[in-house]
Amino acid sequence: MAGKKSMMKRVHKVTLKEKYHAQYPLHAYSQKFQCFRLQRDPISLDEFEWKKYPDLVIEHENDTIICMCHCLYDKPDDEHGEKRELAKYSYNAKRVCFRIENPDRNYVLHCTVYGWKDENIAKTVTYFCSLNTPPAEGKPRSSLLIFDSEIIDRYDSDTEEYTKEHEFAFAAFRPDQLALIFDNNPKQYIELQGGPWTPEQSTIMATHPYSLDLSLSREFAFQDEGKAFVDALEKRESSFGSLTIYPDGNEAPLDRSNLKRLCKLETLDDLTIKFLDEECILDPFAAKVDFLEYTTHGNPLLPNSFDSLEIGTKKLNFRLYLDGVKEWD
Repeated sequence: MAGKKSMMKRVHKVTLKEKYHAQYPLHAYSQKFQCFRLQRDPISLDEFEWKKYPDLVIEHENDTIICMCHCLYDKPDDEHGEKRELAKYSYNAKRVCFRIENPDRNYVLHCTVYGWKDENIAKTVTYFCSLNTPPAEGKPRSSLLIFDSEIIDRYDSDTEEYTKEHEFAFAAFRPDQLALIFDNNPKQYIELQGGPWTPEQSTIMATHPYSLDLSLSREFAFQDEGKAFVDALEKRESSFGSLTIYPDGNEAPLDRSNLKRLCKLETLDDLTIKFLDEECILDPFAAKVDFLEYTTHGNPLLPNSFDSLEIGTKKLNFRLYLDGVKEWD
């Protein structure tokens, strides 16, 4: 009886370099990459031989390549940073990044998909992000972060200069692809950055048939300032789950009118909000949720700002940063 077909086949680096016309490697340490093609579809990320090939490149059939760098979950931050840089700067092409953390199996995958066409990149990201990574019963759940590689560039002065030619269009994710990413690992924590995301995509984010833990952070943006997202939430009858909004100094993904609508909903269990614009700074307190965690700066506020404030949440964790506040009773 024939043995099980090997999942990966080695590819010579020179062949890969010639095909993609890339500056390979851009970093000296990316020589550590082993290059492969898939010979069969994996069911789980556990099928990859991470101990044998911790840093690998996979050539996908749609003219995209993915750099996958494995790092133990409990390694220091600088080691994770090196893995992230290795994955993110190995090819000179359009790209999008994702990170999968699985504390149950003690690993983090730092991944970047490269290509020329947004729709092909979206297909490859969907393929790998929808692989099943369930934790054992009672163990910590996994998490998925999908982000624009250029976001890191703008936050980190040590990385290469931001270039539009590398920018991925998040609108390229078809609604069914986004649904597949969510549905195949419904218990994982999902964080999305970048954008803008279309009304069709935001409807998928709001209408999953199970409770979700979703974070919209940094430069995440809706094309319609959150209208379709809140429209869909208003029609929900079951619990959405938990939602985090963390602009981190950027414009919030929901404008004030849609944020006010969001706070009136009764389908959110937990809501975490950090650092909104001054005009919205008191709006989150009205949220009708089981638990509100809210962090903001004290500069726009006065001591009497809270005198007539109505609190809609059942439980509140409020952090107020007073850096730069000159007078506070």
